[in-house]
Amino acid sequence: GAFWQITDIHYDSNFSRQPSPNDLCHSYDGYRGPTDPGIPHPMFGDYNCDSPWKLVESAMDAMKRLHPNPDFILWTGDNVPHEPDSDFDLFKVFSSMKTVTERLVRTFEGIPIYPSLGNHDVWPSDQLPVGKKAADFYGGIYEHASWKTMLDGFHLDTFFKGGYYSVDTIFGLRIINVNSVLWYKSNKVSTFPDPADQLIWLEEELQEIRRKGKKVILAGHIPPGSLARVDNMKWFTAKFNSKFNDLLVANSDVLAATIFGHEHTDSFRITRDNNGHPGTPMFLAPAVTPWKSTVPGIGSNNPAIRLYTYNRTSGSILDYQQYFLNLSAANRQEKDQWHTEYIATKDFGVKTLAASDLSELVDKFAQENSSEFDRYYQYNSVSNDVQTKCVDTCKHRHICAIKEVDYDLYDLCMSGPYFSSSSMKVFRRLVSFCLNSLCLPLSLFVLMIFLYVVFMRDDQIPIMMKNNNAQQREKLLIA
Repeated sequence: GAFWQITDIHYDSNFSRQPSPNDLCHSYDGYRGPTDPGIPHPMFGDYNCDSPWKLVESAMDAMKRLHPNPDFILWTGDNVPHEPDSDFDLFKVFSSMKTVTERLVRTFEGIPIYPSLGNHDVWPSDQLPVGKKAADFYGGIYEHASWKTMLDGFHLDTFFKGGYYSVDTIFGLRIINVNSVLWYKSNKVSTFPDPADQLIWLEEELQEIRRKGKKVILAGHIPPGSLARVDNMKWFTAKFNSKFNDLLVANSDVLAATIFGHEHTDSFRITRDNNGHPGTPMFLAPAVTPWKSTVPGIGSNNPAIRLYTYNRTSGSILDYQQYFLNLSAANRQEKDQWHTEYIATKDFGVKTLAASDLSELVDKFAQENSSEFDRYYQYNSVSNDVQTKCVDTCKHRHICAIKEVDYDLYDLCMSGPYFSSSSMKVFRRLVSFCLNSLCLPLSLFVLMIFLYVVFMRDDQIPIMMKNNNAQQREKLLIA
């Protein structure tokens, strides 16, 4: 079977065909667009701004044209623009989401759509509520944003409590949609030990699925782990990242895949157990909006949509086809032509998209002059503005973000060389032994010997160290 993922639409109803790129592409008195006749008005959007309605419709129409009858659609959140809270209110949030919802439902009439809430699908942004205010907000999404057209008939007690739910497909596969914004560092109203009891619910859901011998695809908006393009950019509060990751690791036997958005870039991650064995693949799809992030280093992207092929019973992701719109060309030609950017198994040269095969792919990424990594980095921004190669710290950061969802292990990865899968298994065992033994002197001694050997092995020296002379290498090793 096949299903679509569409994410981070960020529809901006105030987008103008005569925009100011420095003002979110909104028009204002005295501004009449580009004065150079050779610069077109951006019909389908601008890399500095969120999605005009023309782009939203273009993405949905392309999905319908390219694969009109998917088994279902995962719509993984963020449909409201990146506007200041002072320019918005809850009514505008509901209205914007309703407009997008009704267009998607109308385009795929009769096709199940499983939506997730994003951190911008609320006012003030990021502050998804729990407790007494939760029912009013989530009830408002259900009624006023027209989500009842997608969720009607589900068991929705958990949705009205905290914006999360599960549903079985007609093939018996379970879809779990978590509200990961409740664990977001920027969510200051979600201060409970287990906001909306979502973690305990998730644990019970996964146990039930195991008892029934079923499999699950888990979806949400914000992924666990760290952003690959920026130093030390971690999404969840540390305790929630740890608890959620622990659940994913403990239930990798029933989790076929996890699927998220939020980052606007194209990447993946791999959960691992304490021995370093790959667990569950995590796929992060790029955004429809081309908006250039305000965070330095993230940049902008071409608009994107993704089609997965999967096993309807086991939920295993067999492959995916990434489609994109070259925004510059579309605006220049005033014509939207969505193309295949890449096919995952073909372009990365992997047999499957199982966690074990993806782990081997990341080992190839770490090799010097890796063509696989160069392709990955091009696709990371949806083939937009790839002018320089990603090497040294840049490459190291991507590899660590992919391999280490756990914050502490990510920090360890970033502070040292890149470890191959075999070395990392030994390293994890030693770290676990050290911690479980309260860091007895013997475990520390063995750990130090291991690190010394790994650092001094030439094929394990970080990419940034290679091609340097012995003196530079010595400085780096000492540092």
